[in-house]
Amino acid sequence: MKIESLHTNFRDTRILVADVPEHVANDMDWESIIEEWRGKLTREAIAEAIRLAREALILHTPELMPETANA
Repeated sequence: MKIESLHTNFRDTRILVADVPEHVANDMDWESIIEEWRGKLTREAIAEAIRLAREALILHTPELMPETANA
């Protein structure tokens, strides 16, 4: 399953990539996320969404938290 950005859907679904980190933040385990979307997501897709969220956070931390950029 391919992802283009956090602001898009997983390919061939209406599931927003950004919804996955929100589910994880709300303490949903990966199997529950897969069940929530009736098997349309895979563990690999969830991992990719989390990886993209991490990359976005690292890339944009200086913009979001300027005080940490000088630390």
